[in-house]
Amino acid sequence: MSNGTCEFCSEIAVNLCDGLIDDETCDRLLCEACSTRKGITFFCGKNVFGTGMDLCIDTEDWCPRCVKLGGNFHTGAYRSSRALSGLKNRKVIAL
Repeated sequence: MSNGTCEFCSEIAVNLCDGLIDDETCDRLLCEACSTRKGITFFCGKNVFGTGMDLCIDTEDWCPRCVKLGGNFHTGAYRSSRALSGLKNRKVIAL
């Protein structure tokens, strides 16, 4: 992962969010403080994933938004009442 800045606090990012949004990973850049570690997976074997290493560790980290929403949601099913009221009050102009 190329280092960028955390999308929540602007610190140096060290993780990507692994929460799911519409069956794809969220992938928000996260610093260590804003990450919530949900799991660790160890992969053992010769040359794991072509890395030349016999042991690889993968972590599952979630951003604050995915933690709040449960880490697996579909945007079609999730709508806040505030967003819905904003859509209802919008004027549509036909061209």
